[in-house]
Amino acid sequence: MAISGPELERAIAGTVRAWADEHLAIAQSYKVNAFGRGEIELRSKQAEATGEALILMLQFNDAKRHVYLTNIFLPQSLRRRGIGKALMAAIRAAANARGYHLFATDIVTTFYERLVRRGAAIVIEDDMVMITPETDLTHHHD
Repeated sequence: MAISGPELERAIAGTVRAWADEHLAIAQSYKVNAFGRGEIELRSKQAEATGEALILMLQFNDAKRHVYLTNIFLPQSLRRRGIGKALMAAIRAAANARGYHLFATDIVTTFYERLVRRGAAIVIEDDMVMITPETDLTHHHD
């Protein structure tokens, strides 16, 4: 049975928090903002940095049953280890289990192209890709 938007937001915020606990808690402080208005963001502050960095932004469209990944940008220390792909896979699984689909939108061309090579479905009319169960989000260098 599909759930409503606020329940989905809470479930995905929990998924993001679990990922952050595993991957960010040792080296960085972080916070997950689940605004309750169709947005979740993950922000991080590394010990040596000033200010916060936006790592992840998700937006929800309950009418279409879509989750939009509009930003994912890992700190340099976390790149090239499959951590971001693992986060995307966890979000996709949580969304799909609740009757929603995950889309990557407003992303840089190189990331868009890597996702397409990994099997993401192109959505031409909206210039985005759908992250499907067939999208390979395992760790390997593109």
